[in-house]
Amino acid sequence: MDYHQGNWTCKSCGHKSVDAHVQALKDYFLIYGPSITNKQFREFLKIKSSSTARRILSTMDLVLTGTNKGRTYSPGKNFFD
Repeated sequence: MDYHQGNWTCKSCGHKSVDAHVQALKDYFLIYGPSITNKQFREFLKIKSSSTARRILSTMDLVLTGTNKGRTYSPGKNFFD
């Protein structure tokens, strides 16, 4: 899926979603471990902009640890509910 102006759009069928990133991030945590960086998030979801990735991550129930390049995001208490 491609992210453009707040919507995820499927390249194949054209389906649109505003929260496709939530399930993708849950899958990431289950596969790769309990934390993710902005760069890993961008690579996993193929997002070009670090500020867009930061904005998406900040709207989710995630625990932030560290600052700047060392910042990681981990699931909060209710993230998997």
